[in-house]
Amino acid sequence: MIENQLIRVASWKDRFLAGLIDHAILAASVAIPLHLANYDPMMACPSLALYGYYVLAEFKYGQTLGKKILHIKTTRPDGAKISLRQSALNSIGKTFLLPIDFVVGIILVKTRKQRLFNKLSDTIVIKTEDKASQKLD
Repeated sequence: MIENQLIRVASWKDRFLAGLIDHAILAASVAIPLHLANYDPMMACPSLALYGYYVLAEFKYGQTLGKKILHIKTTRPDGAKISLRQSALNSIGKTFLLPIDFVVGIILVKTRKQRLFNKLSDTIVIKTEDKASQKLD
């Protein structure tokens, strides 16, 4: 739990951009090399690779590279680190069911900007402090 710290929920825009960055990273690191090796990228199950990336990165660091670049991370509602189970459940929605996950989340959970699987896994995406701006103050 993070004490004496204001938890700011990340914007949908930052979350969307982080997802685009993560997809570009996956494409560059998996699909392109496989294509250059004349291997069908669809055979590599890119969705499973993306799922594994999300689960491990958010469990271990609380954020993917895209989220790190945009200064956001996935936490529990109190700001604490998420568990492996929470990361695995949360990642199902954004990897395999994103349109449903997003739309149902917007309808049901308006105040915290949560997707359905954020709600089911008891997670939120928050804005983190930008270390560079702290040094300037």
